[in-house]
Amino acid sequence: MVDGGDDDSNGGIDDPGKPAYWLRGLEEAAVPFGGFEAEPLESYTGLFQNVLRHYGHRCALTGVEAGAESADSRLEVAPLRPRDAGGSLQVSNFLCLSTEAHQAFEAGHLTIGPGYEIIVDLSRLDPELLTRLNPDGRLALPSEPAAAPNPEGLAFHRSQVFLRAAAR
Repeated sequence: MVDGGDDDSNGGIDDPGKPAYWLRGLEEAAVPFGGFEAEPLESYTGLFQNVLRHYGHRCALTGVEAGAESADSRLEVAPLRPRDAGGSLQVSNFLCLSTEAHQAFEAGHLTIGPGYEIIVDLSRLDPELLTRLNPDGRLALPSEPAAAPNPEGLAFHRSQVFLRAAAR
């Protein structure tokens, strides 16, 4: 028990006018954070750079290259399975996407099939983005096979993001 310096039999833990009351609250609030370890920022920065490098600084859905003179040329790294859903910090859990493609992917307007085919919900996908998708209808794969999108991550996105968005 925390000693708040009062003479009550319970140490003042039930009296908001006593320090023990507030110290108990702080101790209770700290419990959910026990064992929490943040990933170092360098891990995320290195991962971001590795994903961009593996995809040749091009969007895997549209082929747009970073640095082209367009608002769509900014590249982002999109998780197949987010960290809070059990996703890993491995290159194979991420895609290199343009901002517009990333937004559509995250919203479940499109997904990737088991054979890397691009699957779209025509009722939800922006028609302009549809015209910019890779002409062969497939996801561009990274330069190294080990960095290819994880099949389990792709399946997660199809079932937990794409299909749930279609059901709304």
